Amino acid sequence: NLKESFSSFCPPERETEADGHQHTFFPAEHPEIPVVLEEYGSVRACSLVQDDTLDFALVNMEQYNIDKFNNIILADDQIVFCVSKDHPLAQKESVTTQEMSKEKLIFFNADSVQNQLLKLRFELDGCTPSIIMKSSQIYTTLQFIKSKKYGCFFYSCMTDKFSGVVGIPLATPIRVKEWCGRRANTLVTICRRS
Repeated sequence: NLKESFSSFCPPERETEADGHQHTFFPAEHPEIPVVLEEYGSVRACSLVQDDTLDFALVNMEQYNIDKFNNIILADDQIVFCVSKDHPLAQKESVTTQEMSKEKLIFFNADSVQNQLLKLRFELDGCTPSIIMKSSQIYTTLQFIKSKKYGCFFYSCMTDKFSGVVGIPLATPIRVKEWCGRRANTLVTICRRS
């Protein structure tokens, strides 16, 4: 495929890390090629790469169809339960699904792989999460957390970026690998306009 532009996906929870890099490095080197970043959950992003709508995506490896993509692992992290530093659970070393099920929870956006993993963990432990919202809006989620009435989930590497928020490891960790993938057996060549 010869491309005069390229489209990519970055998960909302990684926007602050990846967007800046793609929107400064690539355009500086190739200002004539437009870069479009889209925000979706990993499941939809993989479908869009598969049908050639997106050129590549940064997504979670916990996918059923990972064998259909060429990929490289970019991160290996864990999901942590996040609360305000003044929340009653903030001082705990780790948190159980039983403890989290007593809280009002904000999950990741609707079609995220992380939600599937979290729901399965609650189900296996015989607990039902009290989900009040599913969101990809980090700022909005943080405002809920700072009210001291809610908990949410982020990657552990993110929590030090948010003042007043504590990330508590799950008693049984959920590890998540992220990768940059494109359709298998394809080569994307970005070309300059003449």
